[in-house]
Amino acid sequence: MKMRFISKIKNSIINPKAYVEFLKESGGKAVLYLFLVTLILGCIGRIRTVYDFANLRDKAKDAINKEVRDFKFENGKLSVDGNMPIIIKEDDGSVFIIDTAGSTPESSLDQYKKGVYVSDTKIINKKNSSQKEEINLSTYKELTFEKSDVLKIIDKAKVFNIFIIICGTAWFFLKQFIFALFTALLALIVNAFIKANVNFGEVYKLTLYALTVPIILNTLIDVASITGLGAWARWGTYWVIALIYLGFGFKAIRDSQQEELEFE
Repeated sequence: MKMRFISKIKNSIINPKAYVEFLKESGGKAVLYLFLVTLILGCIGRIRTVYDFANLRDKAKDAINKEVRDFKFENGKLSVDGNMPIIIKEDDGSVFIIDTAGSTPESSLDQYKKGVYVSDTKIINKKNSSQKEEINLSTYKELTFEKSDVLKIIDKAKVFNIFIIICGTAWFFLKQFIFALFTALLALIVNAFIKANVNFGEVYKLTLYALTVPIILNTLIDVASITGLGAWARWGTYWVIALIYLGFGFKAIRDSQQEELEFE
């Protein structure tokens, strides 16, 4: 009996006897099933990531518009409008100093644990009392940009939404494929008690169907942006659910095999 894709999803969730039919399917069809499930749910799961990225992009744009003065970088030199210096002190003892007019020496960093000093020609990053990094802006003299250009770049970052969906979904499929391998190894232990006549290749194939509910659960957690679940708790839950489905599937297969023997 051949099943359509939607029927496979439904039966993999509510009908343990369907695993008898899944056993007869080829490994290629099982991989195709997992690919289609992860393609659909993976795209849905990336909605939250795209939404969060859009929020971050909008906040960055607003912050630059409201809090960053007009500036221009040209011929390896940075100029910032307004009175100098700009000094921002943080509670952790760090500081951020901008002075493109040259009225504040870079040695002003010495009184702080760490910080960043920006002049018209260089950027100094003080990581601690003994370590500093210096970037000479003349190295980038071929570049020319200003505040409006940065805002345009942020707007163009929308194109990354496509990469988030494509790369995120591809990784989601690969992750489930690898997860299925470890689940199948654990399923061999489960089947040692149930004693269905299946080899490892068949167990792996059945595992691809048994991952349906864990994948749906994973998608719901991603979309709802549920936090507080540790990685081990999350994956442990998926393993338990998948193994329960496989256990019922193995039992249905064992019973079917026993019935066939009785009719012989």
